[in-house]
Amino acid sequence: MRLYKYILFFIITISSITTYGQKRKNKKQHLLIPSYENEQCIKKHNMSSTQRLNKYPFNQAFSVFVVSYNYSSISTQIINGKDTITIYGPSHLSIKEDTLSISDLEEIFLLTPIQVDSLTNILFNYGLNDNLEYNISTLCFDPHHAIVFLDKNGKVFEYIEICFLCNQYKSSSSKIKLHNIFDNQYYMLMSYFKQVGITKWIEDDQ
Repeated sequence: MRLYKYILFFIITISSITTYGQKRKNKKQHLLIPSYENEQCIKKHNMSSTQRLNKYPFNQAFSVFVVSYNYSSISTQIINGKDTITIYGPSHLSIKEDTLSISDLEEIFLLTPIQVDSLTNILFNYGLNDNLEYNISTLCFDPHHAIVFLDKNGKVFEYIEICFLCNQYKSSSSKIKLHNIFDNQYYMLMSYFKQVGITKWIEDDQ
């Protein structure tokens, strides 16, 4: 099964060469993603597709994937030696030597240029209304979703982990310059993940 997943990942990565290398002749179409715009989160910018794609790490990415992954866990035996318990730790994206571990993923989808364009629209054109004060208070960071950026050799060079439970994200390096993402943007991202095919760890009523 693991061999099959690695073969599948190799095929997907190779296919991205064609997907990202082709010029789009047809008129661009955005995914139909609800904006959830209100007085807190508004469309603050009107950056063009070119401007957004010139932002790091999109400007360095040969292919972009969205993924979902499960809990990490440690199985521990109770002292009496008869029973075992499973202790669940925070989930994390498994990357070994710059290679994404496919066996640890629930789902993986290669984004098309149109889908990448829609993603950058959410990340770079929306933000918090400057006239409002906003305090962030969270209890956990247990991500199950990520945006993964691969170079031309199929190696992971950056990623953004997202926790839809507490509405937080963490990027792999300080070179990724994202403004603070607020609640309604997370709802937009959640809808986006669902539309591109991610279904695990996303509540149906969100």
